[in-house]
Amino acid sequence: MSTSPLNIGFVGLGIMGTPMAGHLIKAGHHVHLRTRHQVPDELVAAGGTACASAREVAERSDVIITMVPDTPDVGQALFGEHGVAEGLSPGKLVIDMSSISPVETKEYARKIEALGCDYLDAPVSGGDVGAKNATLSIMCGGKPEVFERARPVLALMGRNITRVATRATARPARSPTRSSWRSPSMRWPRACCLPRAPAPTRPGCAKPCSAAWPARASSTSWASA
Repeated sequence: MSTSPLNIGFVGLGIMGTPMAGHLIKAGHHVHLRTRHQVPDELVAAGGTACASAREVAERSDVIITMVPDTPDVGQALFGEHGVAEGLSPGKLVIDMSSISPVETKEYARKIEALGCDYLDAPVSGGDVGAKNATLSIMCGGKPEVFERARPVLALMGRNITRVATRATARPARSPTRSSWRSPSMRWPRACCLPRAPAPTRPGCAKPCSAAWPARASSTSWASA
């Protein structure tokens, strides 16, 4: 990959995504940004460009990175209405650095490659400290030539960058420091799978008070405003 400035898209600007995107901007690349809510002011002030949708990010970029919380978020960012897939054209590269299911990762790769684009699975470990210091460990799954194409970009965000699988996914070999595991015996249960404490009851009432459990708030789309 050329050392000249690239057009890079970054979808997902949370506690890790924001400093990761900041490293790309600092390196002189043209970075196009989209997140669920407002793009952080510091990234725009540093030279990043806020986009109205993930599709716009893809249209403006040659390399598109997703760094969102979970499997459904990646699916929405890539294939939802106004998502990344709608803005792709042949030859572009999609890199997913999120913590998601290996089964869906393979399906996402298949769909992106069917559009004539490359796909690299690149989950990370190191937490927000690694993201801020550009010292993340990045384990990649993808074709050797795609890995080499992406390596200069990944090197701006991490220190230990390894290709561990020829095809997506790299996820069975991921470090357990995020939500990934090296073996079934090291798996951390998701919060939704943990035993739930009994719902509280009102004094003198034997039935649980369902109103005590807050409903999950709706969220703005990753793909569009």
